[in-house]
Amino acid sequence: MSKAKPSKLHGIRFELQQHERDLLEQDILLRSSSKLAGSIFHSLTQMPPENMYAWLTLLEAVGLVDTPIPTLGDYNEYVNAIKTWADDRKRRKEEQKQAEQAARETEAAKQEEEAKEQNPNYVPTGATPNYIPSGAPDNSDTDYTDPMNRYPTG
Repeated sequence: MSKAKPSKLHGIRFELQQHERDLLEQDILLRSSSKLAGSIFHSLTQMPPENMYAWLTLLEAVGLVDTPIPTLGDYNEYVNAIKTWADDRKRRKEEQKQAEQAARETEAAKQEEEAKEQNPNYVPTGATPNYIPSGAPDNSDTDYTDPMNRYPTG
């Protein structure tokens, strides 16, 4: 069985002054913004990390926020940091190689001096194959570039 239709309709009318309207408008605005903030907070806390990262990246790219979380917008900073690190490392390695080379040259010079003091017929390192030590017979027609003639047989 269906309901009977109402026979009378009663209406209530509220009349507000300007101050009361302003207060009511502020209350409505506060309640709606509170609900909006609550729903946004709830959405953010329930959002998967990948989506949150995507939103943060987008907001940082537009310039609305600057997060401490590394995003794609920080790409140039990271590239410059890596380049600086690589250049410093390369420079330090080259300085180390130069220092090692100088130490080797100093050691070689010291060994040369010691060898000269011990042996008067010492042949210096890097001498040409036809180097004739002082006091040796002059064989100017001998080709010392030929491996057979480099070392005297005897």
